[in-house]
Order: sequence, then C-alpha cells, then structure tokens
Amino acid sequence: MKRFLTLPLLLLATSALAADVLQEMAKRGEVTYSNVPREVLAFYYPWYGTPDLDGNWVHWGKPDFEKKDLPASLNYPILGPYSSHDPKIVKEHMRMMKDAGVTGVVVSWWGQRDFTDRAMPLILQQCASHGMKATVYYERVPKLNDPATAVADFNYIKKQYGSHRAFLRIGGKPVVVVYGRAMGQLSLPQWADVVNDTSVVAIADGYSPANAMVFDGVHTYNPVGTYANKSLEEIRVISNEASRNWVRLAREHKKISVVTVLPGYDDTKIRSPGLKLDRFEGKLYDIVWEEAIAADPDWVFITTFNELHEGSEIEPTLELGDLYLRKTALHAKRFMKRPPVKVSPGSPSKGGKVSPAEWSALARRYRGVKIGVFGDVTFTAVHLRRLGFKLEFLSWEDIASERVLRVIEYPLLYFCGSERYVRTVKEQGDVIASLKRYLGNGGVMLVVPQMPFPFFYDETGRARNASRELGLPILGASTRSSGSERVGGFESPPAGVKLRFRVNVKALPHLPRIVKFPESGDLRFRPVSNIGLPDGVVYVPLFRAVDARGEWYGDAGAYIERTLPEKGKARLLYVWFRMPDIVPADDLYHDLLSSLRPKLKTIR
Repeated sequence: MKRFLTLPLLLLATSALAADVLQEMAKRGEVTYSNVPREVLAFYYPWYGTPDLDGNWVHWGKPDFEKKDLPASLNYPILGPYSSHDPKIVKEHMRMMKDAGVTGVVVSWWGQRDFTDRAMPLILQQCASHGMKATVYYERVPKLNDPATAVADFNYIKKQYGSHRAFLRIGGKPVVVVYGRAMGQLSLPQWADVVNDTSVVAIADGYSPANAMVFDGVHTYNPVGTYANKSLEEIRVISNEASRNWVRLAREHKKISVVTVLPGYDDTKIRSPGLKLDRFEGKLYDIVWEEAIAADPDWVFITTFNELHEGSEIEPTLELGDLYLRKTALHAKRFMKRPPVKVSPGSPSKGGKVSPAEWSALARRYRGVKIGVFGDVTFTAVHLRRLGFKLEFLSWEDIASERVLRVIEYPLLYFCGSERYVRTVKEQGDVIASLKRYLGNGGVMLVVPQMPFPFFYDETGRARNASRELGLPILGASTRSSGSERVGGFESPPAGVKLRFRVNVKALPHLPRIVKFPESGDLRFRPVSNIGLPDGVVYVPLFRAVDARGEWYGDAGAYIERTLPEKGKARLLYVWFRMPDIVPADDLYHDLLSSLRPKLKTIR
C-alpha cells in the first residue's frame, strides 16, 4: 500500500530558493568586517513581573519574603523580586552595568507585543541616558520553517527600535543576535534569505564555518558544557583553546568575532537533574575573562546580567553581593583599552599544506564530474565551487527522484546536513530507497555532517536511524565489544581519559599522524566500526580514536565498500562532524576527494 505525505516546509525550502543555491549562499560569504568597535555586551532578561505593575508574579514564582527565597531563582537579587517594566529598576540596572564597564545589553526578545517586547522602549531610553547600547536576542521564529515570519520580526525590530540612538548598529545597520533555538527553526539557506532581505547585521549562535559564511558574526550563548566537571586548571586550558578557536573562525571569514564569558551556572533548582558549574568564588570568571582578552575578539558577551533561573547572573544578590560587577569592571576596562582589530579586505582565506597548484590539479581531475550536494549548504561546498569543482545543490525531492538521482549524472554525492533527513517525499521511504538504489548502481557518497549522527531523525522529528540502512555503521552511546575493547559513542570523553586519533596518512597524506581529541565545543562522539560487518565488506579506517594505553574507542572516519549481488559496489566515506574543526579543513577535503576520484564510476 502506498502512503502519500506532504513534505514539511523546512525540507522543501531549498526548492523555493534561487536555482543556484550555492551562488546565493556565496554572496553572504562576501560580506566582511574590519575595525569593528569594541563592545562588552551582557545578556539581559526583561521577563520579570510583579503583581503591582504586571498583575501577577512573572518568572519569580511566589516569593517567600521572610526567608528571602524565590521558587524560580537560585539567588535573591538585592533589589528583591522586581518588574522589568519598572523604570526605577531598569534605571538602576543600567547604572550598575555602566559603572562595571558594560557597554550595552542583548535583550531577550520573544516576539512582537510580547512581555519582553513591551519592555524595549524603557530599556532603550535608559541605555541612551547612560551612554549604553541595546540590541535584541532573537529567541524564536514565530512559525517553524517559515522565513517570512522571521523577516516580519526583523523588519518590526528595525522599524520600532532600529533607528533609536541607543540601538546597536554597525555601518548604519541594526544588529540582531540570534539564539540557538531560532537558528534551528530555519535552514541555513532560509537564514541567508532572511538576512539578505532585511539588511540587518545578524550574529549567529553556534561556531561553524557555515554560520560564519551566512551570518555577520558568530557567538555562543552558554559555554557551560565546555567547562562543566572540570578543575580550574583544566578550565584555563580549555578556555584558552576555545576562545582562540572562536576568534580564529570569525577572523578566517572576516566576520565579527565574539567570546562569551560567564561567572558560573546552576539550574538544579528548576531542572532535574540539572547542571552546575561552580563559580570557584569568582576564580572561574577571572579565568574566562583573561583568556577572552588574550584571544582578542571584537566583542565580549557576558552570560548573563540577570538570568537568575540558571544561576548565571552577575547582578548583585544577597548571596554573592556585588563581587561580579566589581570583577567585570576590572576586566572590561582592560579589554576596552585595546584598539579595534584591522582585518585585511577580500574573500575569506583558507589555510593548509595543500598548495594552490595541488588544488588546481585535483580540480582538473574532477573536470566534468558533477558533485551533488544535499542536506544543507556549507562553507566547504561554496569554497569547492570557487576552486573550480562542479557542485550542484539537490533538494530532497531531487534525491527521491530516480530521474534526477542517477550515477551517470552525479558520480559523487556529498551529504553535509545535520542529524535530520527526509525519509519520504511522496511514496513511503522513497528517499532512502532512492539513495540505496544510487549506491547499488555504483554511486559514491561522502558523508561529512554538521551534527554528530547523520540520518538519525526523519522529517517528523522521529528517531529513525537510516544510516545503517545505507550501509553506514555509526555507533550511538551504546558500546560494542571487540575482544577486550568496548567501542562506542559518548556525550563527552570518559573521565580521566585522554583520547587522540591515529590518522591513516596513506589515505590522508597531508594530515598529521596524530590528532588530539577536541577539549571544547560539542564533544559528542559517534564513531563507525567494522564490528559485526558481513564478510566481504571493505573497511578502511581513517581516524582511530585511542587512549594513552592504545585502547580503541571507534573510528572518526572510514571508507566502506560493499559488493552487492548483481549490482556492483556501494561506496561510502564517513567523517565525524568535528574532524574539519580539528585538522586543516582544506587538507582534509583535498585528501578525501583525491582518494575518492578513482572510485567514481563515470570518468569523463
């Protein structure tokens, strides 16, 4: 029985874009910045309310004034539970931040006419009075997968607040900072359209080359996962690496660079089990500030001034006093003394050992070979197009079509999407069936995803792991035994274990023999393994994860070749999503494409 479904807008979005998606995305990558004025911006939450001003308690729960306890807050602000619509409170908040060297606020904003939106005029007024700036933290897209609703919001922000003398602008354009939740509610091509259509300076939540290509800058809201369960000594090392990597990524793309600092974190009062990052009596805050200044970003974001639910506030409280305002004043003064960073004009640069001549030679070997890109559009895809490779973006409708997805037309497919995929366009399972048919007919697929587990969630959001159906043996958090070794994925490396990768330099000659496992960012490891594969499958590991004793934890990349009855060979090459971050991406892709070229069925 056939079942016909309507494909969600997110997954059809690319077909509604300009015919050449890669070219449209490349236009965003050509927007660059230099000499950006320094800023120290604190995330500010105007969602608190009191019965006197707002009719009921908002975001506080019912306070116990005698015990100085708030059900929804870890600490008790010295101003008591307040209304974000109280002019006296907002005035005092801005005075506190101004005295501490904070130059502006990133205001949590939840939509037109929302409680937080109604607080914006007062915040802008008080920012202007104190010589500060304000922008919005865009928390959510009104309608999932509908970029028009985000365009309407951005235009509303521009019209209502963008021309205010206190609103943060760069080059005359208003700045909008986009939170991770909203980032995930539109595809990257959709976000490119939103930013182009509204002419704002948009700062993305999430450090990735793709975000740095599409947006005007990149940041992270909360790096708590980077530092949780670490000693101060470990935090300093991790913060040094993370801060420099965050700035390096923005500088490579000539975009606005941001490093986020935080005093600590504790949401265990409102969530179970929750997460806690100890403040170490202020030492944590000192360390992340010192490393942020050393990394020399354009802006520093402070998480947060008053997100009291999660215990990340620097606002004075009965429990902590004004310690964090005093520390902010010392660090912010040092940072603001530095002159703006001058970045050379021109297109984003790419580094690595591979010479331009080697790239040209490889591009010639691929002359006439079309590479079908699907899942999403990344900086690497755009960059390869610039280098002379023939890449075309394929929608999920194209992937499902036997007429479009032919090996003779696209000898190589490149999946660079996230964990979400489309299983069904018209006929149940037609996408996966089409990919299996393509591979069975001699096609080759390169899988370098942007999240840990490709082909894991279908278009409905349901966990339907299609990677194994396609012949890709990715392991989740469960482990599999191989003799005395237990191979499997994890959310972060086991405590006390120092991992590294042994690189197959025969297949990847431009990479180092040993690569350290990353210490910051998203550490979720989803390896591949040859455990349990049928006889006759060719399995070539590319990056073997091992500890100090040499114990194997799985592979962060592998070439897999299956011989199919009466059909030929199905070939896949998988690379863990963090690998392009921890080795030179240019060198990695050069060697991957070099190794795949002889495998392509069609030589033109």
